This record gives sequence, C-alpha cells and structure tokens, in this order.
Amino acid sequence: MSAPEQLALRLRARSGASFANFVAAEANAATLHALRSWLHGAEPGIFFLFGAPGSGRSHLLQAACGEMPAIYVPLAELRAENPAVLFEGAEHMALVCLDDIEVVLADLDWCEQLFHLFNRLTDAHRKLLISADRAAATLPCALPDLRSRLTWGGSFRLSTLDDDGRRKALRVLAHERGFELSDEVLTYLFARFSRELGALVKLLDELDKHSLARQKRITVPFVRELLDAVGPSD
Repeated sequence: MSAPEQLALRLRARSGASFANFVAAEANAATLHALRSWLHGAEPGIFFLFGAPGSGRSHLLQAACGEMPAIYVPLAELRAENPAVLFEGAEHMALVCLDDIEVVLADLDWCEQLFHLFNRLTDAHRKLLISADRAAATLPCALPDLRSRLTWGGSFRLSTLDDDGRRKALRVLAHERGFELSDEVLTYLFARFSRELGALVKLLDELDKHSLARQKRITVPFVRELLDAVGPSD
C-alpha cells in the first residue's frame, strides 16, 4: 500500500455524513452554496468555515470528503500526534479537511507544519477546507505567516440551528439509522440533556446501539433509563 493510500485509510471521514442529510439553518444557505461551488469548481485554494459548537462544521467537512479523494483531520483528537508524520503525503489528495484548527494554533511546531502543508497544497493545486470556532482573522496563532495564509480564502460563517432545526436534524439522523423519534422523546431529551447538536448526535448513537442490543423501542422510559446510566449532560 502506498503512502497516500495509508494516509487516506487512517484519516477517513466517518461514514454517514453527507450534504443530503445536513439540516441547515436558513441563514446558512449562502455559505452552503459557496462551499459546494468551491468544492466542485476548478480553482484550488482555501475555504475557511467557522461557527459555534453544534453549527455543523464537522458534518460539512466530512460530507465534503465524500465528494472527492480527501482526508479528514480531526485536530481536537489528533493534537498529540506528530504533525510532520500526520501530514506526510497529504498533497497527493484532492482535498484536505482540517477540523477545529484553533486547538493547535498555540503550538509553534504545529503551526510550522501547517504552514508547510499549506505551501505544498498550494504548489500541488489542491483544496484545503478548514473549520474553527471563530473567523480566521481573529484566531490567535503562534506563527504570523500562517495566520496570514488562513485569511486568504475569506471566512464563511455557519449559524447554529434553533430548537426546531435540532429536532428536524435528529429526526433525519434517526430515520437513517432505522428508527423514529417521537415528539415525546424529543421533548424529554431537550428538557433533560444538552441541546448542543454534537452531544445529541452522540446520544442518538448510544440510543441506537442499546435499543438494537436489547430489542426495545426508543421510548421516554427507555431514554430515561439510559440517561440515568450515563449521567446528565451540561
């Protein structure tokens, strides 16, 4: 197996995320249009996506990986890794997606390796999709030259969903997993659990796993039992 193939295998996006199952806030229509146009356009370069937790940044980066040969790098999970090794051969991919870049920008070694990655991708005419919790121009960064490059493509904002949007998103994701969420279950979840979409999706996976293992429908008593077992979420 070649180095690019090994890298792609290690840094594959999680299955299931697509543009089709992304429930977007109305305010995000222009950002989504810009992202998809950039992905399928001929021009290489950088696209910088920012928004609060639960706005769907990770979903969109993983969905983008399904559009072309790509790697997905969840930096919050991989910041203990050696970035020089992690990015070796990345310029052979059509698209590189860096999620949560803000978590490594205080580290000079990471910044230097990201700077070199940026230059290699530029020279190879590849695309670089980045997410963060704030706009590129406002990010603290240990390497000023890297911060400058992060602003080259502009910053596109993602707004978070309201409660109705979160309900719709959970219903879509539950349906894809083969079950339905009733109004009663959703109301109970929103009263007793975090309303941050990422936390809700993780809970959805747990509900799916436990309901399959025990061959039980997902009802309010079933959800209550699981929440009592795992503890409340903030």
